[in-house]
Parts: sequence; C-alpha cells; structure tokens
Amino acid sequence: MKWNTIMRVGKVVLLEYVLTALLLLLVTVLLYRVGLSEKATLLCIRLIYVAVNLIGGLFIGKAAGSRKFLWGAITGISYFVIISAVSFLIHKGFYMEIQTAVIACLLCLAGGLVGGMLS
Repeated sequence: MKWNTIMRVGKVVLLEYVLTALLLLLVTVLLYRVGLSEKATLLCIRLIYVAVNLIGGLFIGKAAGSRKFLWGAITGISYFVIISAVSFLIHKGFYMEIQTAVIACLLCLAGGLVGGMLS
C-alpha cells in the first residue's frame, strides 16, 4: 500500500467526519424542534452512517481508479474503527450491545462498498 493512498483514505475519512458532524447537527435541530422519538433518532444516525460512507466510497473510488470496492470497504471500516475507538474512550467501554456494534459496522462497510462500486 502506497503512502499517498493511505493519505487519501485519511482525507476521505476526515471528510466523512465533517459530514457526520453537520448531519448530526441537523438531527439535533430536528430532535429539538420536532421532538423526534428515540427510534427515529436511531434511524437518522444509521442513515448518516450509510450516507457518509457512500459519499466517502465515491470519493476514494474515483481517486483509487482500480479496486474501487476494496478502497470503499477500507474507508468504511476505517470510519467504524475510529468512531468505535472514540466511543470507547468517552464511555470507558465498548458498545453496550454487540448487535449495535455489528449493525454499525455492516452499515459503514456497506456504504463504503456501494460508494466505491458506484464511482
């Protein structure tokens, strides 16, 4: 793996986190204004996982040129690993339910894969 490819993945994941922050801000406003239920909020968060990784997969796929789906998958997994590490540090533990972690991982992976394939 070339160093510049690793840097591209890092830049794409950073872009994904900026998009995540903006979309979570929008969900927060909706939660405050509309009073979204817990289920609706969870659905929004899961949709954000898919959407930002899809966008990230599109970007990395265009940059990579070949093996686009693989680079999309790497981007999705990188996103999940970082978000899990930050959650671990903040909450002093891993996910309360392993099912939640698996779903989040699969959503990030799927978003990245599809984005890479569509690029």
